[in-house]
Amino acid sequence: GRWSWLNYFLSCNYNLLDRYIITGTIALDASSRFGPEAGKGVLISGYPFAVLPSAGFAWRASAEPFLSRFSTLDELKFRASYGLTGSDDFLNYYTRLYYQSVPYYSVSGLTLRGLFNPGVKWETVKKTNLGIDLALFRERVILRTDWYDSRTEDLLINISIPEYYGFDEYYTNSGSASNKGVELSAYGLVLNRKLRWESELTYSKYENKILGLEGESIISGFTGGEKITRKDAPMGQFWGYHSLGVISTQMEADSLGLVDKSGRAFNAGDIHFEDLDENGIINELDKKIIGNPHPDYIIGIYNRITYNRLSIEFFITYVKGGDVFNYIRSRTESLSGTENQSTSVYRRWITDGQITDIPAQTF
Repeated sequence: GRWSWLNYFLSCNYNLLDRYIITGTIALDASSRFGPEAGKGVLISGYPFAVLPSAGFAWRASAEPFLSRFSTLDELKFRASYGLTGSDDFLNYYTRLYYQSVPYYSVSGLTLRGLFNPGVKWETVKKTNLGIDLALFRERVILRTDWYDSRTEDLLINISIPEYYGFDEYYTNSGSASNKGVELSAYGLVLNRKLRWESELTYSKYENKILGLEGESIISGFTGGEKITRKDAPMGQFWGYHSLGVISTQMEADSLGLVDKSGRAFNAGDIHFEDLDENGIINELDKKIIGNPHPDYIIGIYNRITYNRLSIEFFITYVKGGDVFNYIRSRTESLSGTENQSTSVYRRWITDGQITDIPAQTF
C-alpha cells in the first residue's frame, strides 16, 4: 500500500578554537502509519509528530598546546553523543479502520479488513555513544573505537490473539529491548608509492536482550521454521524440537513409546525428538530454544591495492558463533515431497537396525 512520511529538523554546530565541537539536532517526524491516538509527541494540524532530539560533544585533544610537541600525532579526538531516533517499520493501515468487499453468491458485502489499533506509535531508540579517534604518522595509521548502548522503547510487536476475535494478530507498542556493543577498527597505509596498499581490520561485538514484553513470549514463523522472543533473552532465537537422532530399530521405537499430537506412534526410521515433559507425547510443549542467530563477534579485513589506474579490492568477514538456519538443506533432505533431493538422502533409513542420521522417506 501507499504511505507517506514527513520530517522537519533543526541542526546547529559550534566549534570553539577548533578543539571543542558541540552539535545539536531536533527532529519532528510524522508518518501516515502512526495512529491518530498515538498519545505521544506533539500534534501539528491534528497529526502526531515524534519529537527526537540529539546532542554530541567532541574534544580534539591533539589541538591542545600540550600535545603539539608530538610530531607523529595527527589527530586525537574524544567523542560523546546521546540521541533519540524513531521507527515506523510496520505494515500500512494497521492504525486505520477500513473494510474490504466480499462476494457472496450474487451479492457482495463488507467485512473488517483488519483489527486496527489507533494508538500505535513509533518506536523510540535512545542511543548513547562514546568514541575515540587516533591518527598517526601523517594519517598512515588510523585507530577508532566506539562503545554504544542503545535502548528501544515502545517496541512494535505483532502479537497473536485468540481466534474468537476473527483475526490472528494485533500490532501494539508493548515491548522494550537493549543493544550494547563495541566496534574497533585499525587502518593502515602499508605502501604509498607507485604501488599503493591500504588495509583495514574491524572488530565488532554486541549483546541483544529483550527487557520487556507483553506476555511470556512471542513465537513467530518464517519459511521452514519458528523463532521465539522472550524477556531477558536475545531476540529471535530458533525454536523447535531437539533431535536425538534417528530411531534405528522397531524394538527401540516400541520401548520409547512415543506418539505425536495426533496419536500416531513413532516407528523405526523416524526422528527421535526429545520428550521434555516425559509424557510420551511429542507436541508443542516439547519445543525449546535450539539455536541463537546472534554471533559472539565479527571480524572484517579489507584490502585495497592500487597500481597506476588499476585497483583491486577484497573483503573477508569472519563470524564466530551465531547459528544459521539452512533452508536449502531442509528442502533437499526433507524426503517428503517431489522436489529434487541431495545425495545425502542415499544415507536415509531403509532397513531395521540401520544406523544413520537421515530419517526414512515419507509422503
